Amino acid sequence: MPIPRIHTLVGSLTPAPAQPTLPANIAPFFEAAVAEGVPVIYVAFGSGAMYGKMLQPADFQAMSRAFARMAPAKVLWLLSQESLPAPVQLADLAADNILLLR
Repeated sequence: MPIPRIHTLVGSLTPAPAQPTLPANIAPFFEAAVAEGVPVIYVAFGSGAMYGKMLQPADFQAMSRAFARMAPAKVLWLLSQESLPAPVQLADLAADNILLLR
C-alpha cells in the first residue's frame, strides 16, 4: 500500500522478530488460557505515575471487578504498587482470572 506524501516515515515498517518463548512469570497464565480455549486481554494505561494520580481508589476497584466479570477470559494487567493511590494495594485487585504484572 503506498504511503501518502503527507506522511513521513520515521522507522521500519516491519515489526521486530517474534520472541520464541514467553517470560517465565506469564507463560503458565497464557498456557492455561490456551488449554481452556479462552482469550487473554492485555491492559496497560501507559505511564503508571500518571494514571495513579488521575484515578481514585474506587476507579481501580471498579476496574478490578469489571475484569473479574470477564471470566472465563483472562486479564493480564500491567500495574505497579507505585502507580496506585493510597490505600489501594495490589492484593486488593486480585482475582482468579487476573494476573497483575509489576
